[in-house]
Parts: sequence; C-alpha cells; structure tokens
Amino acid sequence: MGIFLSLLYVLSFHWGIIKFWWSGATLDQVFKDALEILTFLFGIIIGLGLAVLFVYILSIKPEWNDEIINNWAEWPLRFNESTTGSQSSTGNSQKPGQTPGSTGQQENQNLNGTGAIGQKQ
Repeated sequence: MGIFLSLLYVLSFHWGIIKFWWSGATLDQVFKDALEILTFLFGIIIGLGLAVLFVYILSIKPEWNDEIINNWAEWPLRFNESTTGSQSSTGNSQKPGQTPGSTGQQENQNLNGTGAIGQKQ
C-alpha cells in the first residue's frame, strides 16, 4: 500500500511538472495542482477503504448482514414511531385524543350542546 501511495505521489508530482513546462505555469501553481491530484486520489483511496472495511465487517458478522437486509424497510417506520406524539419544535404539545395539527377547539366544540365554543344556553 505504501508503494502504491508513493507511486501516486510521484506520478501526480510529475504530472504537475509536465503541466509546468507546457503551460508556462509558476512553481506555486505546479505544487497546487499536484496537491489537488493527491487530495482527489486520497479521497478515492479512503472511500474505497471504507467500502472494503464495511464489506469485511459484514463478512465477519453475518448476523449483522441479515439484520440489515431483513429490517431495511422497517427503519423509516421505526423512526416515525419514535417521533410521533412528541412535542413539536414550537413547544406545543399534543393533548390526549387530539389529532395532529388541530388546535383542540374542535374536540370541545359540542360539549355544551350549542355547537359554539365556550357559550352556554
């Protein structure tokens, strides 16, 4: 792996030198281009390394693989169950028997028999 990274570094540095000679770029631009290429390549290496690590972990722990595959469709439902009935971001809590989004007035509307809220006959 170290040899591969060293080879990538040398190739990217030489690519910068080639660009330097052909385009008349300054030495600062050459090092900037070489650094950009190295950063891109390291990003690819890290991404592939994480993917290989994930596959390796799932090959060691096949029960995790079964858990992920079997419960994949249920994860959004679990999230929704854990968030329903909780307080909203404005701080208004939902009362028992109150439908989400209602103000609570409709449930109390016909309690006094008139249909008007808070008025008595």
